[in-house]
Amino acid sequence: MLFINLICVYKFCHFKNTFKQIHRFECKAKINSCKVGLNFDKNLYQRKIYVLILYVLISIKMNFIVSLSLFFTLLALPHPVHISVTTVEFKGKEKKIDIMFKLFVDDFETIVSKKYQVELNVGKPNENPQCVQYFSRYINEQFNIMVNDNQIPAENFIFISKKINEGAIWLTYELPKIPKLKKIYIYNSLMNDMFDDQTNLLILKVGDTENGYSLTKKKRDIEVEF
Repeated sequence: MLFINLICVYKFCHFKNTFKQIHRFECKAKINSCKVGLNFDKNLYQRKIYVLILYVLISIKMNFIVSLSLFFTLLALPHPVHISVTTVEFKGKEKKIDIMFKLFVDDFETIVSKKYQVELNVGKPNENPQCVQYFSRYINEQFNIMVNDNQIPAENFIFISKKINEGAIWLTYELPKIPKLKKIYIYNSLMNDMFDDQTNLLILKVGDTENGYSLTKKKRDIEVEF
């Protein structure tokens, strides 16, 4: 995967004009901030630049998974962005939908702890034994799916696994008894109640088709027909 990332970086570096535009964008922002007597928020523009980089990767029609892999490689240092990745995959032979959420564990733990007044201590020896229940509760409040115009109730989300790696948490769920998929509606407002600039990336897999979407506080849902 590292080799693939290096290839992607090599290809991406040919987009010199894009990087020049990013540089001019940041310089202009600094100048404008000084003119009106405001402090330049470097982290805010870093977040916007990282998202712009991801959009360019997708726009040049690189594989979406490879793009995300490269994107998170760029975020190996303490993360300056507010972003999540959700994969929704319909498996026709198994008649189910798999859903996998990836979020920054510190942000996710903070919002859940504040919302429900509970200490989770994720990944620590004294981790709250009910942390998954609290995570699932929050997800069910902020993430909804309709399949073939039928709302999927919260109790149908079957928890499969939790994994923590390099500052991110992976939560996997399963929706059983989905024989056919003609239409799907997805609402995702994860972390929008904590960050105004939160971007929730969505990967939708159906058969051999794989599409990516970017959801924000202003645009929180998608609907796709097959």
